[in-house]
Amino acid sequence: MEIVTSLGIIATFVGAGYAIYQVHKTKSSLKAVAEAQKRTEGQIRGNVLIADISTLDVYVSTIREYLRNGDLKPALLRLSDLKGNLVRLLNMNSDKGKAGKKLKEAIDSLQGIEVNIEKRMAGEAAVALDLTAISRMLSEISTLLNEIKGKEMYRFEKGTK
Repeated sequence: MEIVTSLGIIATFVGAGYAIYQVHKTKSSLKAVAEAQKRTEGQIRGNVLIADISTLDVYVSTIREYLRNGDLKPALLRLSDLKGNLVRLLNMNSDKGKAGKKLKEAIDSLQGIEVNIEKRMAGEAAVALDLTAISRMLSEISTLLNEIKGKEMYRFEKGTK
């Protein structure tokens, strides 16, 4: 009977050891799944950000065209869309340094342009719209968007998101 008891005790310890091993193995698997989920979420976020930036670049071109043609109402609507999306981009952008500062400046500039267009549409003839300056500012925004897009694409390709 002692042999059976001894074998039972040994089997219990082996079973307990195996159970502990399985717990550690499961814990490691859960960590790997969590890391994979985080990487996937970052990649999705990066893809969305890249697509959003491409759309914003189209907004810039559209605004220029509206302003060239003197179509202030659609230009104002598109400016408002661009500004709102730049605010969202600022909140999403992982690089809060130089790019973040430039985004804030662009948002402030767009706000000023919106106000001037609204005044002009309200009949305040004294409000001048310097189309050259507006076009230059829109070019700077386009360049900034492409810089951010390039950084996001690089991060996406390197998997460092």
